[in-house]
Amino acid sequence: MISLFHVFSAEDSLFLFEGKQLDIASLLLCGILMEKQYLEVANKFSLRSFVNSLIRDFNTDNRVIVDDKLKLLLSEGEVSIPFEKKSSLGAHSYESKIQLNSDDISFQEFVRIVARNFSASPNVDVFCKRVIDSRNNIANILKFNIDDSVSSYLESEKKLFFGHPFHPYPKCKEGMKENDLTCFSPEFKGEFRLTWIRVKAKDLISSLDSYNLKKEIAFLIEKDLPGVAISEDEVLLPYHPWQLERLLEKDILPPQFEILGKGKLLYSSLSSMRSVFNSVSPFQMKYSMDIRLTNSIRHLKSNETLRGRHLYLLLKNEEIIKSDSRLQLLNEPFSVALKNSDGDIYDESVIQFRENFSETKRKTNKYLLSTLCEQRVDTGKTHLSEIIERDSENHRLSQKVWFNNFLQNVICPYLDLAHGYGILLGAHMQNIIVELDEGRPVGSIFRDCQGTGYTKKSFEQYLKKYPFLEGQRGNILSEEDVNKVFGYYLIVNTVFGTISAIANRDSEVEEQLLYDLRTFLASQKYKSSSFVKYLLNSETLFQKANMKCSLKNYNENTISNPWELYNEIENPLKKLREIESLKNTVYLATLTDGRDVKLRLLTESDIDIFHKWHNQDFVSEFWEMDKTKEELLQYIQKVQNSPFQTPLVVELDDRPVGYFELYWANEDRIAPYCNPDTYDRGLHLLFGEKDVLRTRFVYDAILVVCKYIFESDRRTKRIWGEPKATNKKMLKVSEKIPGWRHIRDFDFPHKRASLLECERGRFYWEYDRGI
Repeated sequence: MISLFHVFSAEDSLFLFEGKQLDIASLLLCGILMEKQYLEVANKFSLRSFVNSLIRDFNTDNRVIVDDKLKLLLSEGEVSIPFEKKSSLGAHSYESKIQLNSDDISFQEFVRIVARNFSASPNVDVFCKRVIDSRNNIANILKFNIDDSVSSYLESEKKLFFGHPFHPYPKCKEGMKENDLTCFSPEFKGEFRLTWIRVKAKDLISSLDSYNLKKEIAFLIEKDLPGVAISEDEVLLPYHPWQLERLLEKDILPPQFEILGKGKLLYSSLSSMRSVFNSVSPFQMKYSMDIRLTNSIRHLKSNETLRGRHLYLLLKNEEIIKSDSRLQLLNEPFSVALKNSDGDIYDESVIQFRENFSETKRKTNKYLLSTLCEQRVDTGKTHLSEIIERDSENHRLSQKVWFNNFLQNVICPYLDLAHGYGILLGAHMQNIIVELDEGRPVGSIFRDCQGTGYTKKSFEQYLKKYPFLEGQRGNILSEEDVNKVFGYYLIVNTVFGTISAIANRDSEVEEQLLYDLRTFLASQKYKSSSFVKYLLNSETLFQKANMKCSLKNYNENTISNPWELYNEIENPLKKLREIESLKNTVYLATLTDGRDVKLRLLTESDIDIFHKWHNQDFVSEFWEMDKTKEELLQYIQKVQNSPFQTPLVVELDDRPVGYFELYWANEDRIAPYCNPDTYDRGLHLLFGEKDVLRTRFVYDAILVVCKYIFESDRRTKRIWGEPKATNKKMLKVSEKIPGWRHIRDFDFPHKRASLLECERGRFYWEYDRGI
């Protein structure tokens, strides 16, 4: 942990520093050293986000070489930066050593060299200043915060120290003076009161009429400014004190206004800095602010506030979200702004009112996802990985379980809204608050509805029912545009970012979790989704090009062609092992007694015999699938569509006698218990006909399927099995089959199992010798 000194004794002017008593002179020396330490840490994290955004944006540029180290072939020569950890998803970390032609250079010099080589605009100085300001802000944030642990929701909003992990200046806050930053930036934990003003209703534009606007704000007045008299033609508004100061400077407040003073409630800035929170307030407020954060000046636009209002009305009428307890929306039911002389709004004056957390929802631990995914300074691990480590002694199992709960309980509702209703929430990490129960995700809370979009088809249908949607401007997306925008926010930003945080940038773990993501996406539920097909089949994915946007000095809110902000990166899901495409008959063999064995794919036409087998005692004792035909038919459809399972019927002389279910081991629940290689497989089996039980055929059939597995992919090193530990007959058979051995017994969540392994080399050695 970064050490800070504490007063030891004021009387004798001694201080305690790292356990030692020091005088003032020594203390000053330590202070200088610590300033340097803060800057070094800020340099390291700034370098990471800067370079990672550069690599993503210029991934097809032949000047950018990602090899054993990062190399940039520039006009000044070769810049090289060693990797500390390489990530398969681009979330690399770096050693702090930057070299130009073997000479060490500073972070500032590196930034200027990159800007000169990759920018064609005259904004090099502006760009470089923003990068260094961001770095300096991070150093000041670290200096202020002696503890970077996160134990509550509000802490997670205030401890997003490093910001966007793929942005050249994630903590640039251009437009605020240093003393303003310490007062109003969430990282400095300041609390402040809102300033209330009295204005005439005629000077306002709102998504509500005057009566309903006053009615809604009355709930807030009751909490924050009770006892103030108000006439029928007046409205009271709560302004962010920094925003109000800008409005006064610009002289855009209406002639008849009155500043009433500060409210009672103490508000905290949330991570976006322009949203404020108090736990007892009926609303969170989001303000227009004359400040540039990352890609835009943070002015709220009328079309943005309308999107929040439209979504609120639509969901209220359709009751879509209510049916899914995993997702809570903090709706944005209304907004208000000052009116200019042309009858339009002053962008700088907008206030967006957002619902606060509902007390009626389940009691869970809530955290901002983007903060959970940040790396801690003292431990080097992400907050998320530390939560997962506490869950179980089997770290691999905890990672797999946490991520699959995340997919089912957090990501699934956003996909369902898109796939089933054509509603596209801007679900990036900083808009998602994850709900954890005993450390595992059970749902999420979504905020910031102003980026909401619709598919073209769904919008046309909603418009017929809800005429208020005629005012919707922008974010009506074609299929291709959905792939770009929704794919970036939900998958590239949120899911890939979460995977890297779980894995602590370990590329092997990232790959294993990508397989789980592919299995989730390839489920029957999303079979017809064009968006999911794009994710699984496209060679590239779109991402927001933050480096290019910053080098060109674009304001994201006002750019005429928003697609200029996107470029393509390699799709990591396509780099995974290919999904098998098999014909009906996959393997034929002839036994020594002349009988034929066939392995063929299980189909829905096998339902009668599949049902018969599973409803026999000697099968159900171990498979526990003595279910109805309808339930088993659903099971068949599930394994048929699974990207990691292969369901096979084994036939003896064209007569079905058993079932083999093959699977890729590192995508199955067995993975945390055996640490399989990428191409290792697993095997479940049953023999459903009594006349073949306890015969030589059981041995022969398993031998055939082992040969098929090893012959079908030369990269498969092992086959794994996990029968019930009580299945003594199966264990005895496995002892006789070449290559197989018992490793140990272990506890699955659902059973006590025996871990069996068949290794390729041992299999062929014993098979060739008739052992």
